[in-house]
Amino acid sequence: MIRSGDATARSVLLREGLGLATRPLDALLANREERRLRAADHEPGPTPCVLVVGGPRSGTTLVYQLLAQHLHVSYTSNWTGAFPRSPISAGKLRPRWVREPKASTRNFFGSVAGPGGPNDAFAVWDRWFGEVRGKPGPLSPESAAEVRAFVSAWNAAFGRPLLNKNNRNALAITSLAEALPGATFVVVERDPVYVAQSLLEARAMVQGDARHGWGLLCEEADPASAEGPVEAVCNQVRAFQREIGRQADALDPARLVRVAYEAFCRDPLPVLHAVAAAGPAAGPVRGTPPPLRSTDRRRIDVAAFAGIERRLGGSGRDRRRWAGDA
Repeated sequence: MIRSGDATARSVLLREGLGLATRPLDALLANREERRLRAADHEPGPTPCVLVVGGPRSGTTLVYQLLAQHLHVSYTSNWTGAFPRSPISAGKLRPRWVREPKASTRNFFGSVAGPGGPNDAFAVWDRWFGEVRGKPGPLSPESAAEVRAFVSAWNAAFGRPLLNKNNRNALAITSLAEALPGATFVVVERDPVYVAQSLLEARAMVQGDARHGWGLLCEEADPASAEGPVEAVCNQVRAFQREIGRQADALDPARLVRVAYEAFCRDPLPVLHAVAAAGPAAGPVRGTPPPLRSTDRRRIDVAAFAGIERRLGGSGRDRRRWAGDA
């Protein structure tokens, strides 16, 4: 990541350092956090929240950033992410220098710069789904109650519905929908050809070698095959799109907002209004975002891209659907 020269990539390393520096304070705040959660455990009625889900490199972080900027929500940040035992209490003690970031869509493979930047909150979700991040298990009744208490305590502390993006939660839509009847799910979809291309880039940039897996449901490339990395990312895309589609299709449509990446880039505003309509507590929409620059174009060598298209290209109708045109 350092070799990439990307400022956001460097900030990821600083974020890890922040997590180490805040460990003593996190331990001190843990008891206060427990009291918040116990108090919230008895709150009646469904608790509103907005959960952004989708496969890795599908555009979920971009959607997360725009929702955070334009809706009446409170999101998990890099600051709260540095306090795995006490994110709510730490958020209430946020120092002045931890400001919400300026309106931006810049990120580095899902990471956003600055202590105030949106964060996946993996440490929070790991409490209930475990640290094997490709295979979230079902929520026990006790865990489901703890999830509800956390969201309720978060909303009570910040006076706005929780907003969070976490790709692994795309494999737990069913469990989370049952545990959080007030949740709105924003499912981001993108042309699988460009998802696979971006996964190849992530393997090379983040892992240092395209043969090594990266992201949800990844697999190692066959070292004996020249097309091993291409085959691996295509298998990965098929696997998570199949599972996400199965769970999203079973969800009550009133709780679901589907986002086509290409259409979102052309005009984000309809999605913002759709999320505010599905989860009224997150509205109204503030401001009008400009069109965004889509990255759906070939960025890798011709042979690798052709290999992806051969495996995932589909029909012209499929490509139009991923672009939000059909």
